[in-house]
Amino acid sequence: MHLNPGQGRVSRLCHEPRVALAALHEMLAPFQASAQLHIMPRCRPVGADVEGDRVRAVIVRDDEDGEEVAIAAPYILDATELGDVLPLAGVEHVTGAESQRETGEPHALPGEPDPLDQQAVTACLALDYLPGEDHTIERPAD
Repeated sequence: MHLNPGQGRVSRLCHEPRVALAALHEMLAPFQASAQLHIMPRCRPVGADVEGDRVRAVIVRDDEDGEEVAIAAPYILDATELGDVLPLAGVEHVTGAESQRETGEPHALPGEPDPLDQQAVTACLALDYLPGEDHTIERPAD
């Protein structure tokens, strides 16, 4: 994409966060309607129920009414930007950039580690919509 001075756009993919939120709500609506999904928008993790090395539940608090709820699941994944659940659960973890001295990795930081050097996980992929075309691959053997 070519940018014109003063155009104010980076890409046709850029949009207001509220547009993304509206699109997500629209995609999730059927799952909410069938009670397969319950969205708790004003909640944040405040604790965890841990047994040995297993996190059995995460306790969340509603910032609006202060109510706390334990959410149990077979697998607990910390998808917060900065790993907020890790210290609440008391699990072994490292945040930030580790040093070459600690890991032996050639692309790690030289010198001391930097626990504040954090970056969210980003997965990029390209999609295209081609009306009338079917590009479904053969089902894998396993």
